[in-house]
Amino acid sequence: MGSSCLLPFPTPLMNITIKIPELSLEGIDLNRLERVRLQAAVKAELSRLLKVKGLPRNWKNSTNIPTVPVNLNLTKTDNPTDMGKEIAQAIYNRGMAQ
Repeated sequence: MGSSCLLPFPTPLMNITIKIPELSLEGIDLNRLERVRLQAAVKAELSRLLKVKGLPRNWKNSTNIPTVPVNLNLTKTDNPTDMGKEIAQAIYNRGMAQ
């Protein structure tokens, strides 16, 4: 999964590539189309958060963030797009807290 976005001023412009080779979800049964929708939603929401809010402070000095473990309860929705947004927000917020 890859995506690029430019960050707004005052952050110096940079090109960020998001690659998520694996997204492990335990206890969620999605068909192929739903997995594709969830993956696209994660990528889109992470790109949006990076564009609007910039890099999380703990990611600024790193060129590679290998693992961002998050635990969340996705019982609010069974919509893959909404789940993808929640997952992306949890990943981003975890980066802010590290």
